[in-house]
Amino acid sequence: MDTTERYNIRETEAKWRKVWEDKKSFEVTEDTTKPKSYVLAMLPYPSGRIHVGHVRNYSLSDVVAQSVVNWDPVEDTVLANEQVVDGKGWRSGAPVERRKLYQWFFKITDFADELLKGIETLDRWPDKVRTMQTNWIGKSRGAEFDFTLTTSLSNPAGLDKIRVYTTRPDTLFGASFVGLAADHPLAKELAGDIDGFDDFVKKCQATGTSEEAIEKAEKIGFDTGHTVAHPFIEGKTLPVYLANFILMDYGTGAIFGCPAHDERDFAFATKYNLDIIQVVNSDGAELLYTEDGTMINSDFLNGLTKDDAIKTAIKKLEELGIGKGVTNFRLRDWGVSRQRYWGCPVPFIHCEDCGLVPVPEDQLPVELPYDINYDKPEHAVLHLLYSRFFTRALKKCGYEVPDEPFAGLFTQGMVTHATYKDNDGNWIMPADVEQKDGHWVISKDNKPVTQGAVIKMSKSKKNVVDPQDIIDTYGADAARLFILSDSPPERDLEWTVGGIEGAWRFINKLHRNIIDSLDLLPEVGTAQPKEFGKNASELRSAVHKAIVGVADSIEAFHMNKAVATIRELSNTLTSFKPADDADHIESNKWALREGYEALVRLFNPMMPHLAEELWQQLGHDTILTETPWPAHDESLLSNDTVTIGVQVNGKVRATITLAANCSKDEAEKIALSQEGVQKALEGQSVKKVIVVPGRIVNVVAG
Repeated sequence: MDTTERYNIRETEAKWRKVWEDKKSFEVTEDTTKPKSYVLAMLPYPSGRIHVGHVRNYSLSDVVAQSVVNWDPVEDTVLANEQVVDGKGWRSGAPVERRKLYQWFFKITDFADELLKGIETLDRWPDKVRTMQTNWIGKSRGAEFDFTLTTSLSNPAGLDKIRVYTTRPDTLFGASFVGLAADHPLAKELAGDIDGFDDFVKKCQATGTSEEAIEKAEKIGFDTGHTVAHPFIEGKTLPVYLANFILMDYGTGAIFGCPAHDERDFAFATKYNLDIIQVVNSDGAELLYTEDGTMINSDFLNGLTKDDAIKTAIKKLEELGIGKGVTNFRLRDWGVSRQRYWGCPVPFIHCEDCGLVPVPEDQLPVELPYDINYDKPEHAVLHLLYSRFFTRALKKCGYEVPDEPFAGLFTQGMVTHATYKDNDGNWIMPADVEQKDGHWVISKDNKPVTQGAVIKMSKSKKNVVDPQDIIDTYGADAARLFILSDSPPERDLEWTVGGIEGAWRFINKLHRNIIDSLDLLPEVGTAQPKEFGKNASELRSAVHKAIVGVADSIEAFHMNKAVATIRELSNTLTSFKPADDADHIESNKWALREGYEALVRLFNPMMPHLAEELWQQLGHDTILTETPWPAHDESLLSNDTVTIGVQVNGKVRATITLAANCSKDEAEKIALSQEGVQKALEGQSVKKVIVVPGRIVNVVAG
């Protein structure tokens, strides 16, 4: 589109950024006389270049690893689960493997229970974030117990038992197999010399460890040929498998499978033709039943509810001396090692002679360069959890800190965009496609592409938009305006070309309307008139209501509502014509200047470059970063007022604003005190005053 109108975005935005830099407008200086406020924007942690999803984060706030890791053999580095796509590194495309590495950890698990209990106090956090924190900590009550091998196992320690953890010991009578993670300490011994073990392990290593990856992956297993004895059913044995959906870092890395009442176990048992035994009454439902019910086919547990059956099963395991009730947490210790050169500096020296030596305390802290570019995938849950851990760790070390680091929290929705694929199934960037004759094609060669789902911006799907491209074309203000105005901040925002172009057009319209109105406005600093006509009074009421409305919306993080109010006020000011009330032209012009100055100050947080430019055009020699928020007049906010004319001998001499329930005597008193009325009465006496409530005051003089 043509972006060459008279408002030169590139030149204007560059000019004002230079002014702010020279004046150090955004440099924080501590002022203990002011109330304390600390607004922390979530750090971006981009996986490479940032995209407009990160821009939303800053636009909003500006207006108010584990011992088993994902290893990319090409990049020689650890990857987060989110950087593994279909078993390959998202950037290199190389098959990813899981390796054991020697790493440093913060022992966050020591605080698991305390972190969980603390969530109850976070009443100013969104419910969904509190739920995510609760689920990530993942406290569960269950049982750990041993299955005894009925087959011989050759291992140095002479181990003959497999310890499992389960939250559902009540379903033990429905067990049809025991499963272990492929990297379980006993896995290799159990597999022995059976062909295919190494290949199976490689397949497991190529599977992601996230819940989503495990759910999507086909459930595959490796039959070790070993069996274990069922603890409750004498003479019954269960086969022992290695399985790709069991993780070593949860529980004990081993489970028993009850296919009739667990989806993963059911898929596994169906694939390997294992028994499916119902032990929870499903009232005739299908073989797979995952809801609660009373126990059946379970000997001493029959007829019990789920909770009672769990307690009874744990008691039985304890009586047999093979297990006990335990509390488990999904939370794992925080791995802080990084294989990137910019990884966080762990203050230990690897000395060839002395081994591991801590850096002397007088040489700490080791400071990183301030301009370093961090590269870490976004984990809103973990960022917050680690912050909450730090306050507790500091407290344990004797520092006086609050229990919780953030009293309040606001989380914004994702920025989404349509996805595109070529005929070979390759993802194509939005910047590389265009629409021709109603069809999407690659811009450079016109090869067809298919538009797919609108999803969260993701570099792996290539549906990202580079903020720099947007800024170069439309300007930073337009990017900010679209992000702030299109959707409530807690909801997802779909990024569209139409949306950003609409924001750009509005910015140009604002600039044009105010510039075109400059000749109508009185000089800066002109004294406020003593009285206003009806039109000006109504305009001033709209302006002052907008001041309050925008402030309230920003405070409540309803940025889209704030922008809507600004748009409405802009339309009101544009349609106001001072000459429509010939008797009050000067006061009308003053009210129009008041309105435009308020408008510019109101949209300054959203469109700061445009605001500074128009503030200067309005005749001010200050900058808006040094100008206070506009004050409102409380008397102009009431909806319970009426503005009526005051006539002297049939000719309007003044306009007054009265309370809707104002008495006739009070209306008469106010009307006669108006300067225009008093001038008209000079040399005359008042013979009669007629008050028509809500409509007019008519003074008869002679």
